[in-house]
Amino acid sequence: MDKKIASCFVGLLCAALPALAATGLDWDTATPPQIALRCNGADVWRFRFDPAKQTKPYFDPVCVAGGPSLTWARPPDHVWHYGLWFSWKYINGLNYWEEKGGRAEGETFWDPPMIETQPDGRAVISGTFGYRPSGSSAAPLLRERRSIAISAPDAGGAYYMDWTQTFTAGDVPVTLDRTPLPSEPGGQAWGGYAGLSLRFAQSFSNVETVASTVGRVPRDAFGRLDVTAGAAEQDGLVGGRPYGIAMLSHPSNPRAPGDWYPIEGKSFSYLNAAFLLKSAYTLKAGETLTLRYHVQIHPERWSAEDLRMAAERYVANAGAADKVRVLRPLVGAIRWDAWSGGGVTKQVEKTLGPEKYHYRLPWFAQVDSNNTVRIDGSQQTVMGREIDYAAEAGLDYWAFLLYPEAESMSVALKQYLANAKRGRINFCLILHNTFGVSDDQWPRERERAVALLKEPGYQTVLGGRPLIYAFGVKGDRAGARLAEFRQATTSAGMNPYLVYMGWNPAADFARETTNGFDAVSAYAYGSAQATFAELAKSVEKQYWHQAAQAHVPCVPLVTTGWDKWPRKEHPVSWEMSQGYHKQEVFPATAKPEEIAAHLEHAIDFVRDHAEICAAKAVIIYAWNEHDEGGWLVPTWTPGGKPDTARLDALRKVLSPVRLKGH
Repeated sequence: MDKKIASCFVGLLCAALPALAATGLDWDTATPPQIALRCNGADVWRFRFDPAKQTKPYFDPVCVAGGPSLTWARPPDHVWHYGLWFSWKYINGLNYWEEKGGRAEGETFWDPPMIETQPDGRAVISGTFGYRPSGSSAAPLLRERRSIAISAPDAGGAYYMDWTQTFTAGDVPVTLDRTPLPSEPGGQAWGGYAGLSLRFAQSFSNVETVASTVGRVPRDAFGRLDVTAGAAEQDGLVGGRPYGIAMLSHPSNPRAPGDWYPIEGKSFSYLNAAFLLKSAYTLKAGETLTLRYHVQIHPERWSAEDLRMAAERYVANAGAADKVRVLRPLVGAIRWDAWSGGGVTKQVEKTLGPEKYHYRLPWFAQVDSNNTVRIDGSQQTVMGREIDYAAEAGLDYWAFLLYPEAESMSVALKQYLANAKRGRINFCLILHNTFGVSDDQWPRERERAVALLKEPGYQTVLGGRPLIYAFGVKGDRAGARLAEFRQATTSAGMNPYLVYMGWNPAADFARETTNGFDAVSAYAYGSAQATFAELAKSVEKQYWHQAAQAHVPCVPLVTTGWDKWPRKEHPVSWEMSQGYHKQEVFPATAKPEEIAAHLEHAIDFVRDHAEICAAKAVIIYAWNEHDEGGWLVPTWTPGGKPDTARLDALRKVLSPVRLKGH
């Protein structure tokens, strides 16, 4: 999060338009950087996040489904009021709220948000923010991670937005403050506001402010409506019909139950979750603050009892909602397709020939004797079953190593592209041996790679960017060819998200970002540790957490094992001089539940490190690296029934939040 992003885009992971259309709802993603849920062509809500046109992201309009707008963004009397939005007032004495000439003294900046939609009209918006003096390029004084989970409208058009915001101070203490209250030195009649706010529509009339503690809120000696309560709302009439928007403060918030700053003025109505109403709040360097609010948009007017009941439901449901609030990342698996015939297949038939390794064989292998096997996965029936296996386990995509088109290692990709079931799982490329072809072959292979990015079902991230990994792309010509490939994708109107698979996250990113890579990952992790548990911990430490410590964008690798005894005993031609030939210990074979736990850790890591996991994706080593020790695909058994234990374990992790229509 180094710079203010001038161009944002939606990461739309699930846009099941036909399912929505049946309910009169549809997603409007045609005018980024905006996204809206619509009902019969009219906005229910619209989220706007263009830093070139605004100083804070905001919602406007916000409506009961099928009803009029209840908000007003950028009214002429306060152009820095943004409908439904969040803003601090003062941070270390600088004003982040009011704007002069379209700019505040303090800058709120943000990375492109990740926006996930679901078929029934739900959405999750998550992103990272920074706060620093305007015009400064220094590290932010304050960082924020924000998640907004939005429910689908119910039969009456009501829905809610659950806001979760975690603020972390930088290298110096941060004081959050507001204009003093009238009773304080230097106080003003309007003092006390900062935080989550609502500016109501101009047509909002007959306004009443209601709190869960006192009902209709009375004015105090200063004519103000300040109130302490767990929940407050403003309701009123638009076109003669009653509507309201309630705000509820989670009891885990500091300064619970919560303070509210409402305005029922002749010129406008306003409601603020006034965390700083009574005093400033200081964070020590590195200290965090988490605020959680529930915003309910509804028809009719609510009473104090309605608010209390809503607060009870919010607290009761919050724990369960946390588990699904941030939808899971995309999860893919590497395909090394040495199982479809040719010279490589003959070599792996030898590595896996001994009986002690038959448990690793792909499910379609044939065992002729204790030391002889035949492997042929080139049939479409094999590919069709593997697509079913992967999709039913919850995998989102396969990452195919890209070999020259004429080689046997490309057969599986051809079979996938020609298979009628391919729509069940997406695919992407790992740039690999194709980049080492002869000069006369290169133009054809380059154009083939670009064409594959346009295929239906190619996996995209961050609002339509084709996801591309690169592994082993090296040599004198690699840099020039990579530049040519990138230029070709640009000419084709694409902006790929390039991920370099290396060994050291910080060093790899520092080196490869100059070559156009957006993030780093890894293909595998070699180890001489004795157990899979130790191997998984090393992957998490050496890859994931080192990336986090270095603030390096990454796609976390999940390993399923690393045991190259078969290749050590029967060396393959492309690894004759590898160091593992001297290795005496390899990690033990993973139990299915160990792989599932490792994957679950990766999903949690992506959720907890949104600032470096912008692609919101995970890559698993591997679908079918059988003789190298990493596989998910079902394996051969003497009884003929494929062993699906690993995929069964993954299904328990992935299926609960599987997105229909994805």
